[in-house]
Amino acid sequence: MKIKNIKLDPKKLYRYHQEKMCFFIDVQLDGYREIYNEWDFSPLYNRDIDEDLVAYLKNSYEEIPLKSEIIISISVPRSERNSDRESKSIESMKNYFMYLIRIKNREMQGVKKRMIYYLVIGAALLSLANFTETIPLSAGYMQILSQGLFVGGWVLFWEVFSDIFFELTEMRKDLKIYYKMYASWIEFRYR
Repeated sequence: MKIKNIKLDPKKLYRYHQEKMCFFIDVQLDGYREIYNEWDFSPLYNRDIDEDLVAYLKNSYEEIPLKSEIIISISVPRSERNSDRESKSIESMKNYFMYLIRIKNREMQGVKKRMIYYLVIGAALLSLANFTETIPLSAGYMQILSQGLFVGGWVLFWEVFSDIFFELTEMRKDLKIYYKMYASWIEFRYR
C-alpha cells in the first residue's frame, strides 16, 4: 500500500467562519492559570506563556495560510469567568508575542554580525592563501599552508551562504508567524 503525501486542508483542521472569512484556533483550558508557564509567578501582564501553548499556536499558524485572518479562541469553564483576568490575559499574551518578536530580531542581528565576521575573515584567509602561493620558499610547507588557508576561507564563505539561505530564511518565517500571532484577535469563550 502506497502512502501519498496528503495535503491537509486547514478548513478541515480548524474552525472556519465563512462570513468573517477567518480561522479559529481553539484552545480549551481549565482556567486562566493554564495559559502561563507553571513556574512563572511574575505579575500577570509580564508572565511567560506556557511553552506547549506557544508551540501549539505556532504549529497551527504554520498550517494556516499566512494571509488568512486568525482568531485565537480560548475556552474556559463558565465558573472561572473573570473579565479583569480575561483582559489581563489578553494583554499578557500580546506582550509575550511581542517579546518573541524582539528575541527573534535580536537573534537575526546576531546572525548578520556573524556573517559579516565570517565574510571578512574568509576574504582575509583567501587573500593570504593567494599571497602565500607567490612566495618562492620551501614549496612543501608553503603549499600546505596555502591549501589550509584556502580551505579555511571557503569554509567561512560556506557558513555565510548557509546563514543567508537557511538560517535567516527560517528566522524570517518565524518572525512573520510571531507578528501574525501578535496581530491576531484573542477571544474568550465560556463553556
